[in-house]
Amino acid sequence: MSKASFFYYFSSKEELMGELLATMLEAEAEALIAAIDAAADGLSALGSFYRAIVHRYRDDLETWRVLYLWSNVIGAPQEVLITRVYPNSARVNLRLEQKLRTDPRLHPEVEPRRLANITWSSAHGLLSVVSSLKLAGGATLFPVEQLVDEAVGVLTRGATNPASGPGSALPDRLIP
Repeated sequence: MSKASFFYYFSSKEELMGELLATMLEAEAEALIAAIDAAADGLSALGSFYRAIVHRYRDDLETWRVLYLWSNVIGAPQEVLITRVYPNSARVNLRLEQKLRTDPRLHPEVEPRRLANITWSSAHGLLSVVSSLKLAGGATLFPVEQLVDEAVGVLTRGATNPASGPGSALPDRLIP
């Protein structure tokens, strides 16, 4: 695309990044909400949510880098972040939080909003490690699917009320 064509549509690279970011994250939000809604209960939704994030990007790490790394480097207009990006993230977190709140197996000391944030952060942390290793020509010691299963298992066991059934939680809960 010529410089003249670019500036016909966008006033700056930040405006382009903002539009790209907002459009792609709107689609991501819809996919994550669908994964949460398809789950039978809150703790299952936690796993569905985690898997949906990782599966969305594990084979397309370049898109993940554009959305979550390059957008921070290039920058997006504050207005786009406030009006389009942050509300979508909030919708996803709220949907997971609501689903967790209705799950009777959730430990009473677990705060659903924090658990949703931890789950999101953990999934992105895994993608960050996979992405960095791939750029360096390496890979994780264990297959990504095993790491996802382990992370979901730890989060779920840590958030489960031991009184909700035998074997439903580990004695060393990670999330008080």
